[in-house]
Order: sequence, then C-alpha cells, then structure tokens
Amino acid sequence: MQVATPPPFPPPFHLHVIAPGDRHEAIAVARDAIQQAGAWIEDAHLFSDLMACLDIELPAGVGPALADALVASRLHVEASSLEALRRLPAVEIVGTLELTFAHGEGKLRHEVPAVP
Repeated sequence: MQVATPPPFPPPFHLHVIAPGDRHEAIAVARDAIQQAGAWIEDAHLFSDLMACLDIELPAGVGPALADALVASRLHVEASSLEALRRLPAVEIVGTLELTFAHGEGKLRHEVPAVP
C-alpha cells in the first residue's frame, strides 16, 4: 500500500521595499496595504531605525492584489518584487516584506528600565 505524500509547500517569497519619510508612517502604510490585499502580518522585527522585516501570510490568489496595493502606496517597491508577487501560485503562502527606511541612521536607542 502506497501512502500519498502531500504536495510540497511553495518556497517563501521575499519583497524589497524602500520607505521614504517617517518610519512609523511607512510601517502603517505597509500594514494598510497588506490588510487591504486580504493578507496578514504574522510577525515583525525592527532593526534600529534602518529596517523592518514583516513576516506575512497571503491567502491563495492574493499576490496580485498585494502588488496593486503596494503600487498604490507611497512606498517604492522593487520591480522584481512586484513581478514575483504577480506570479505567485494560487495557494496560501508565507514570505517576508523587507522595509528599508531611506533616512535611517542606525542610532535608535531604547531606555531599558532598571529591575529592582
């Protein structure tokens, strides 16, 4: 008796986006574009004031909608990223949106409170 193996997961995608202006506003614009497309953010990682990496999950077939939403935003999306989104298979897929802040300096500091 042969056991059927499930189809392999598609490889994760990686999007490169440059964000002019304020990083807080850029993150909000990216979040809104992702939500408008029907996708969702699973996790986020901030790297000082230089970059944010958003782990996102796309339901089946919403790659083109995310590409359109990103084009409509004020963010600068690499052409290769838009092309990759438009060619995604019509299956649920995960990936990363790398948001680089054009005016970041790498000097962001957070106060860590003393623990008694």
